[in-house]
Amino acid sequence: MTTLGGATLGDKEPIFELATECEERFDEQIRRLKADGKPNSVAALEELRQRFANWAAFLGVFADPKVCLDRRLRHHVGIQDQVLRLLDIIVQNLAYLHQPDESPDRMEIEPAEAPQHHGISIESLDAISGANDRLNHLGIAIRQSSVRSRTDKARAFQQTFDVSSFQEVAYQALKSFYPDASEELIRQLTRSMTETYALFLRCKSRQGMLQAPRERPRTPTPLSDIAEEPGGEADGGGTHAASPMDVEMPATPQGSREPVARTPRSPPPVRQHAWLVASEKPTSVDSQEVMRRYNKLLNPSVKGTAKSILVSHVDYLRPPKGSLNCQWCFTPLGVDVLSNESKWQKHVNEDHRPYVCISEKCAQPPRFAASSEWFQHMLNNHGRNWHREVHAPLLWVCPLCFGQEETTFSKPAELADHLYAFHEGTFTDSQVQAIVQQSRIRSPRPRDACPLCCLSMKQQEDPSTNEKAKARRGSSAKQPFPGGVRLRGQP
Repeated sequence: MTTLGGATLGDKEPIFELATECEERFDEQIRRLKADGKPNSVAALEELRQRFANWAAFLGVFADPKVCLDRRLRHHVGIQDQVLRLLDIIVQNLAYLHQPDESPDRMEIEPAEAPQHHGISIESLDAISGANDRLNHLGIAIRQSSVRSRTDKARAFQQTFDVSSFQEVAYQALKSFYPDASEELIRQLTRSMTETYALFLRCKSRQGMLQAPRERPRTPTPLSDIAEEPGGEADGGGTHAASPMDVEMPATPQGSREPVARTPRSPPPVRQHAWLVASEKPTSVDSQEVMRRYNKLLNPSVKGTAKSILVSHVDYLRPPKGSLNCQWCFTPLGVDVLSNESKWQKHVNEDHRPYVCISEKCAQPPRFAASSEWFQHMLNNHGRNWHREVHAPLLWVCPLCFGQEETTFSKPAELADHLYAFHEGTFTDSQVQAIVQQSRIRSPRPRDACPLCCLSMKQQEDPSTNEKAKARRGSSAKQPFPGGVRLRGQP
């Protein structure tokens, strides 16, 4: 029976089996390097081992069979094949990690006084790192490709988890920040905040299930001796057919490392997936969405150019020192993202999508990662006067003195008091209540009024003009007043 790494074609859990072999190969090579007294090489390989472990935990490779990655990809042959091929690259390059001392590709990362038994192949180490990167990109694409919307997930989770205490805190916080905002707008924003919290709890709960190792012990995979020449691969003695992958692996963009095997190898054998059961229900993975997101992650030319005008005013909680995972979505991240403030902020924005539509006309208000996308939605879907019309203020108008000044009120109690004071004896108490309920109208807010704080917004000054004005003020402040009078605090 032909094999792909340590996984046979008949395996029902080929990803689990091959990932297990990866772990064992990592451990074996780390033990060997420790025995050879190579601390720097050990540190380099342990970092790759940790990145691999983070990827496996993120996707639930070693999780319970009911939720493991093999089960979720059982109807997505093309994606499964890509995962297996990347795992096979790691296995094979770990097998050929060590090279003789005279090899030109040996990595000189140990002190000169350290005993030199074998060097580490730079090419193999780069291939392992590149395969790890692609596994992470593919994992992110898989986790983000669900056919269910974020809102549906959040609302479904709220049915099983009590978030009422958070909802009350969110409501009171919004009322404190925006006491004059429309009650409907406050409640809409409260729902949005609660759904964000529910999504985080759901993600945390799901990640806990994926990280928990299965109860049954893993079946040990016999490892062949690490040989100088590749010889442990069975090829069946025939010519390999074309790959059955639905989507080919995208070309590696310039500037990234291509994960290639250290020694020339024949292409992996065709996997027939005889273990697939067509009658089972499909998983929530959307294959086309996986590949769209995967291509976007691999292609560095596809970059978001939108920047929030408020990003400099917001504090983004940084992950703990030494962590390689996002603490919000639990995604394995590269050092370039964790150490770069702008990249980290962009990632957090993509996690939370903090810019939410504030119009009551959207049944399920969409959320956006960038303020520019949000602003375009408000303009295109709710008109140029959206800031005046969304949750427009309620006014109560006296029907008897309509058109006169000071007969429009911002609260129903004020209209009731007006009817009792200025139209005494005209209506009974029940009639006053009916008039108050029927006399409310919505009136667009002033053009310069903020929908949240309801305060007037002044026109923003041109930055260059503003700087010049500051310079002039600073220059004039240094000049003493006539008669020797100086400003307070001036030397």
